[in-house]
Amino acid sequence: MSNYFPHYRKKIEALARREQELIRAIQRGENERKIEQAAAAVHATRAAVLRAARSQLAPDGRDEVRFRRLSEQIEACLKTPVGAVVAEFRARRDEA
Repeated sequence: MSNYFPHYRKKIEALARREQELIRAIQRGENERKIEQAAAAVHATRAAVLRAARSQLAPDGRDEVRFRRLSEQIEACLKTPVGAVVAEFRARRDEA
């Protein structure tokens, strides 16, 4: 697949869409199960965006510090519970 060129912008757009869905679910007062599902989608998409950013780095070692930093961010993202994502978005709503 020498002609394949991945579009990482799609992942960023998907993250924005999923975040908006979570915000709307919280604003509407949806039941907790729907809010948790939306938060789980945001959680998974955040990790996918970070993985996509990491995959764009050249494997020659020039970006080793950035690669390590992105790997740490991915680990931190995956360790974050879905409930923390819900709390983050509820806090954003309360600030607005």
